[in-house]
Amino acid sequence: MIITIALGVLLIGSLGWYSFGERLSSKGNDRLAAAAKLEEQGDFDGAESAYRKVLEGDPNNVACRRALARLADRRAMDPQPAADAAQPAVAVAPAVAEQPATNSGLNGTAQSPPKAAAPMLAAATSPASASAANPQSESAEDLMQRGIASLEGKGTPKDPRAAYALFLKAAELGHAGAMAQVGSFYSVRYPELNEVVGGVNDAKAVEWFRKSADKGDSAGQMELGRAYRVGNGVPKDVREAYQWIFKAASQGQTRAWASMGIFYDSSFPEGNAVVGGADDATAAEWYRKAGEAGIAIAQSKLAMCYRRGKGVKKDVQESYRWCLKSAEQEDSYAYCQLGDFYRSSFPELNSMVGGANDATAFSWYRKAADKNSPTGQRLVGYCFMNGIGVEKDPAQARTWLLKAAEQGDASARKYVEKLDAKPAEKPATEKAHTVFAARYPGFAEQGFFRQTGPGTWHESCPDGTAFDFQEVDRRPEYIEIYDKNRDLRVRIYRDSTKWRQPKLTNGEWADLYPGSWQ
Repeated sequence: MIITIALGVLLIGSLGWYSFGERLSSKGNDRLAAAAKLEEQGDFDGAESAYRKVLEGDPNNVACRRALARLADRRAMDPQPAADAAQPAVAVAPAVAEQPATNSGLNGTAQSPPKAAAPMLAAATSPASASAANPQSESAEDLMQRGIASLEGKGTPKDPRAAYALFLKAAELGHAGAMAQVGSFYSVRYPELNEVVGGVNDAKAVEWFRKSADKGDSAGQMELGRAYRVGNGVPKDVREAYQWIFKAASQGQTRAWASMGIFYDSSFPEGNAVVGGADDATAAEWYRKAGEAGIAIAQSKLAMCYRRGKGVKKDVQESYRWCLKSAEQEDSYAYCQLGDFYRSSFPELNSMVGGANDATAFSWYRKAADKNSPTGQRLVGYCFMNGIGVEKDPAQARTWLLKAAEQGDASARKYVEKLDAKPAEKPATEKAHTVFAARYPGFAEQGFFRQTGPGTWHESCPDGTAFDFQEVDRRPEYIEIYDKNRDLRVRIYRDSTKWRQPKLTNGEWADLYPGSWQ
């Protein structure tokens, strides 16, 4: 279903929005509770003022910032009298300007989503009283709120079929947010809802998203833009996608902020052409903006920015922090990244989790795969293919890789082709012999890299020293072995070796010794 994230967790009688590790001082807690009380009483202006006073004393108070974001959305869904409604909406964070974006970055002021921007908004009030009402006499907004409650199981049993019926009634009464919700039941992006309407129908989903978007609903605009970006239900049109996503972002649609980052991200050249070129720094700004608003995919993308130093200074610790935030929300991309932190192939990440553990890495990849993530499925297949954290199993590898390939993962398709390829003449690294004679500079004698057992190697140097390695990767081009004690990796090619060590080679691969297989 379309994830309802903008309201966060509603406060009903007590504060319940603490995330992992968040703790407030007793004084700050009291002031935050008082502000929340004003919000419950419907005094939105008073609540906003109180929340901002808490931030003056504690600018990093995450719970308070989330409360402000929730309040902005409640203003949109449950507006106060006209005189109050005319006041500016709460500016949670700066947003885009009202003209096409450029590489200049983030400008302008965020506007709250329009009334009942459905797919990302949770019910602002208890559905109990509305659920007893006669649907024929209910307003579109009442129907919308009951639909959200049924979809999420808030105050009533979770029932997607009942939710769909309520959304459809509200949509027929002209509710823009409900139109976007109806579209979600047909979209391939929400397989858990498709059964209600008899299966995926992206063209029909787009019809509903367009109706919602044309009425100014930011959720409908966001979903329509995403459909154009990937070509679901409409011909792929990245420029048209940008126009709709930009409109949604201009209204303060937090998920659209994350999508704006994608257009600037150098990994999306099609999008870069629309905004005047790649700009990873601007992409990271958008990801941070959405991530701070609680958008899981933005948090995991920002984590990758820190991991690779894309648009920000490389910082593995900061990468791990954002990755955890996203994983707390069960984001599959974050699960994949957490797996990498444990996988022995990434020693620069292992220190954050107390060392490599391939079995744990595999378990994180499997969590992502079980959520139908093509990346997770590919990684699970790769682990089965190479025996990483699990016993080698070509059949299982093929099963998982095919799942990923069917979702368009090009790397998974290549792995499937490799599994299915007929055996050819094996290159040197795959031949039966497992001894590589290395010619060490300055020594008449040769040194040797010998395989001493399944996955174990030994280096004998001409000066009498010796070291043990674990095999961590085997490809047609090379075998990669790793000395944990020295944090040193060696790749053995047909006639040469390369090495990598964080300090001595600055983490880059460098030529080591020439040689030959024997």
